[in-house]
Amino acid sequence: MTEPTLWCAALSREEDASLWFGGLGREQNYKGYLAPANLEMAMDGFNRQLLESARARGVEAFDLSAQVPKPLSVFYDDAHFTNEGARVVAGKIYEYLKFHQNGSNGRKYRVSVPGGSYADISG
Repeated sequence: MTEPTLWCAALSREEDASLWFGGLGREQNYKGYLAPANLEMAMDGFNRQLLESARARGVEAFDLSAQVPKPLSVFYDDAHFTNEGARVVAGKIYEYLKFHQNGSNGRKYRVSVPGGSYADISG
């Protein structure tokens, strides 16, 4: 599952003031912060790599980041959800799982199991 964040190039002052991550240097002694647009670009790259890796391995991955809106009603900081945000995320995950439950889509899935191997299950 990809990771949604508040980061984007055009944050309001209130949104920008809510950010905690992206410090440059040692914690408690930051020399500055990465711009939200750079953080967004890095997280987009991480999420894209996650989806590509899952696809290459035949493992299903849900692109949650593409489903979650970015306002402060959803996030209280860079990547943590408000109560409303948790409801939004739970609803998106529920809808995704509902579609994929009980073999209704007839697909087989490969899931990671402890020890670094995979198991095939019906979806």
